[in-house]
This record gives sequence, structure tokens and C-alpha cells, in this order.
Amino acid sequence: MGLFTDDNTGADKARAELARKSIAQSGGMAIGADALAEQSEKADIKRRAEQSFFRQLTALQSLMQDPAYRAVYERVSQKLQTTQNDLDAAIIKNAEEHEHLLETAAKSKDGQPIFRREDGSFVYADGSKVSESQLPALKDIPNNPTSWIEYKKNRKRADELSRTQTEILDPIHRRMGDPENPPERQELETFERELDEAERKINQPPFIEAPQFTSNFDKGAEIGTIKLDLG
Repeated sequence: MGLFTDDNTGADKARAELARKSIAQSGGMAIGADALAEQSEKADIKRRAEQSFFRQLTALQSLMQDPAYRAVYERVSQKLQTTQNDLDAAIIKNAEEHEHLLETAAKSKDGQPIFRREDGSFVYADGSKVSESQLPALKDIPNNPTSWIEYKKNRKRADELSRTQTEILDPIHRRMGDPENPPERQELETFERELDEAERKINQPPFIEAPQFTSNFDKGAEIGTIKLDLG
């Protein structure tokens, strides 16, 4: 007859109970029915812990449990960061160029920067023509002053870079940063194509329509436009 069997009675049961307590207090495993109860309790605790963990996971964290999704998400995240860095650098470079163009531009008599057109006339930054009374003396015009084409190219570049930020990168940042409603894999692949397009815009200089003049007409008469690559 074993010490921990149910057939024990009286003193045997007392000794069995003492043995169980002794084993439990020493950190050992419980015996018989106690062991089953303890194992069941541990299983319940583990199950509740796992359920609590998955309830606390965001939708994004749940999707990231899939290695295939995680690989695409991380690839797009890295590409987004690279494109953002490239765009930031392009914006800064264009802003520095803008300051330089203003510094090297001719100035009207009231001190505003003015830009020489193809026909030799001057216009303000908004494109309006400088009146005769505001034209500077020839001696006050710097050598190779900023042309109207250069200035328009710089402003068009600024607009394109700004649209790339607001129309492409900002929406992707918002979607990628939403842990409760993350993009599905197909949407991530769309983002990847959009980021490729953004990089193309960042690296491609703008085109502008420049007037073409002819000596057969009075100076300043526009007879058509040609598309120039000013890169």
C-alpha cells in the first residue's frame, strides 16, 4: 500500500498529508490529485496570460507576427525614411539656391529683386513688368543677373517638392503610423510604387515653358513657346 494512495486511513492519511505539505513547501511537485489540480491551475494562468497578451497587441503588432507581412512593412518603412531624407535635402538645397538667386538679381529703384527676361526687360517675382521709372541704372545692374527663367525654375521646383511631401509622403507617413488601422500588404505595395514616383520627382529637374523671340517682331513679342530641359 503506497503512502499517497486513496486506500490509506487514519495515521497513514495524516502522514500522507504531512508529506504533501513538506514537498510543496520545499518547492517540489505535488502528488496525486493535488498535482492534477496544480497543473490545471498553471494551465489556466498561462492561457489567461496569453489571451491578455493578444488582446493588448495592436492591429499592427498582430500583422507583424506574419514574417511575410513584416518583411514588406519593414522594407516600405525603410524606403519611406530614405525618400523623406532625400526630399528634405532637395528642399534645403532649393531654398539655398533661392536665396542665392535673390542675392544675384538686379534690384529695382525701390529695392525689390527683379529678373531679366529673354527680351531684356525686367519683371518682379510675381511676373509683373517693372515700370520704366523703377528700372535701375545700367551701372547698378550686376553682371549676369538672375534671369526670369532661372527664378521660375527654382519656384516650380519648390512647388513640386512641396506637393511631393503633402500628396505622397505625408499620407504614407499617416498610414504607416496608425497602429490600430495599419495598411494591408497590397496597400504597402502601392506605397512602394508611390515612393518610387516620389524619388523620380525629387531627382528630376523641372521643365518650364520659355518664350521664344524673333528679330522680325518688336522686342518682347512672343511668337511661341518651346519646352526646355533646364536641368
